[in-house]
Amino acid sequence: MIITVVGGGSTFTPGIVKSIAQRAKELELDEIRLFDIDKERQDKVAVVVEWILREDVKTDVKLTVTNDVEEAYTDATFIFAQMRVGKYEMREQDEKIPLKYGCVGQETCGCGGMAYGLRTINPMIKLIDDVEKYAKKDHWILNYSNPAAIVSEACRKLRPNARIINICDMPIAIIDIIAESLNIKDVHNIRYDYFGLNHFG
Repeated sequence: MIITVVGGGSTFTPGIVKSIAQRAKELELDEIRLFDIDKERQDKVAVVVEWILREDVKTDVKLTVTNDVEEAYTDATFIFAQMRVGKYEMREQDEKIPLKYGCVGQETCGCGGMAYGLRTINPMIKLIDDVEKYAKKDHWILNYSNPAAIVSEACRKLRPNARIINICDMPIAIIDIIAESLNIKDVHNIRYDYFGLNHFG
C-alpha cells in the first residue's frame, strides 16, 4: 500500500509518518510519499522523516519526496491532506487583521477563518480532482486541512461524490482534557455527544 502525505513540508509530518511507520506491517505499507509545493521546506522535513524511518522505527518502507502531482498520487490508497495555504505568514494576517477592527482574531473562525477557508477551497478541490485522476479507484482522502468546517462543507457541495473524510482531532482532545480534569483514568467510561467540527464544535 502507498500512503501520500500532502503538505509534506509541514512540521507535523514527522509525527504523522512515525505513527504510520509504527503500523507498517499491520497496514501492509510499501511506500510513504511526501508531496508539497514548497520543495525547500519539504526537503528539510524529509531529512527528519528519513531518520525516523531508518533509525527510530527501523523500517525499510520506501520514502518518496516529490513536488510532482502525478508521482505523488499514482496508485496511492490513502492521501493525508494537511495543507496550510499561505503558510504561517498568512495565518498571522488572519489573526491580526480582524483584531484591528474589533473582531475575533482566530485562524479558523470569524473573518480570519473565512479568509483562510476561501484560500483553501480551490487547492482542496484540485487535490480531490488530481487524486481521482491518479490514485487507486478505492482510495480515501483523509483531510486535516483547516478551517475544517468551511473546507469540509465546500468539498461536500463542490465534489459531493469525493472519497474524502474530513477530520479534526479537537473533539478527542477536548474529551481527554475533561477526563483529566475530572480524574477519570479511562475515557471509555465517558458517554458524550459532540456536535460541530473543529473550532465550531
